[in-house]
This record gives sequence, C-alpha cells and structure tokens, in this order.
Amino acid sequence: MKRWDYAVNSIFGVGGLLLEEAPWWAFALEYVMSWWVFVPAWRLPAIRCAGEDGEETDLRKEYGTLDSLWFECVYLPMCRWLQPKIKSYEFDIDYNVLKKELYPHNPKFFDVEAATAEARFAAFAEFADVVEIDNATDTPVSVQEWGEEEVGG
Repeated sequence: MKRWDYAVNSIFGVGGLLLEEAPWWAFALEYVMSWWVFVPAWRLPAIRCAGEDGEETDLRKEYGTLDSLWFECVYLPMCRWLQPKIKSYEFDIDYNVLKKELYPHNPKFFDVEAATAEARFAAFAEFADVVEIDNATDTPVSVQEWGEEEVGG
C-alpha cells in the first residue's frame, strides 16, 4: 500500500512530496496507535517497581500518570518496531510548482500556510538587524541578528 503526503514552506519557497510504502496492516496499526492520546492521565499508585537504572522506585515516581506509562512502555516500543517496516521516499519540489498543482485541491491549506508564514516572517524580521530578500522569489536569503558583527574575509 502507498501513502502520499506533502509539505511546504512559503518563506523559503521550498516544498516536498513524501511517499511511504508498507503493508496495509502497518498503516492500520499506525492509525490505531495514534489513539494513545485518549489514554487517561490518571495518577498512578505508588506500587514498588524497578526503575530504568535498576534501582527500586515506584510507578508514581517513575512514570507519574497512566498515559506516560502507556507512552513509554507500549506506544514507543510499537513505533520502534513498526517504523522499519515503512519505506519512505522524499522528493524536493519548488514551492510554486507544488502550490500550482495542489492549490485547487486544498486552497484552505495554502491560504492558512501563507498567512502563518507572513506572520512568522514579520516577527522574525522584527528581531533581525538585516534581512536580505531574494527579489525573484520574495524569500529571505540571509539574516544578521542584533549584536552580531559582520565577519570580513
């Protein structure tokens, strides 16, 4: 089975496609595992157990809550077992090409991403002394932060 996804960064004008291949059951298991966030955060009892370093401790000191215990003892080992079974391939694509092809299918994503990128860039530029802009792509090229001295060669 194959699964496609994409990522974009309009500030730097880059994008990418991700292709993942795995048996259908691997994707199904990954989906079921995502439900771990619904494990309640109940406080664990102070039952004695051996800690990671072998010293005696209790569940409450070691993990604190049920969701932490579940994450550490069930979710992470399952992820470590499952990840090698999923082959991933990444393809770099120019942001404008990706936006041209995918915008009609998901305009909300690109509109929100662009607005968020503009806000991040404005906040970033506020703390920067010099921001050089590539006029062709309208993206930042380099930044010299406050207090940094330019190093000449």
